[in-house]
Amino acid sequence: LGLLLLLLAGGALAGGIDVTVADSSLLTVKPREVVTRVFRVTNRTGAPGTFQSQLMLPQGWRAITPDFPFQLAPGASAMRLASFFAPEHTAAGDYRVGFRVVNTSLQGPIGGASLSVRVLPVFKLQVDILDLPAVAIVGEPYTAVFQIGNYSNSPLTVGYGAESSRGSKLKPAAGTLTLAPGEARPVEIAVRPVSLKAVSYTHLRAHE
Repeated sequence: LGLLLLLLAGGALAGGIDVTVADSSLLTVKPREVVTRVFRVTNRTGAPGTFQSQLMLPQGWRAITPDFPFQLAPGASAMRLASFFAPEHTAAGDYRVGFRVVNTSLQGPIGGASLSVRVLPVFKLQVDILDLPAVAIVGEPYTAVFQIGNYSNSPLTVGYGAESSRGSKLKPAAGTLTLAPGEARPVEIAVRPVSLKAVSYTHLRAHE
């Protein structure tokens, strides 16, 4: 009888911890969008224990909910909340987020579940003036320098066009750039003023 009880206890211990997520469907989020999921943890070790949950996130991602130890009797279950977000410049694509539970007395992971997370592309362009003289002389060329920044989380091929309010000759008047996420690159425009009017404006427009 003693041997039989020992074997039963060993079999229960091998059962470990069951971890399930309330909604395991594919998540679609934007960078910095907070995600919260509920995990159900069930103690099937056959013995009471103290457990610690841990989020396994891609590099740079941030957990919001703290991981406090919790206790479970044999066969008991507990709901654990997990909240996290992807940083602002996380590249668009598919990622895996894991949730594991460790038995602190056994010093090892004994249960876990995972989520599929799809980060959506977000598009943001910005044009800044780096160098533009306040005074120009008719017939004497000058260089206007603009900067096009891709603050999206995906690479972009950007088309740009330059215009002058007084009909100045521009070179190049249009072009394209391919920018990586977070990349900013200067664009130099050669301007030859042809108007005798006092004020002339040159500006650059960019679009994906």
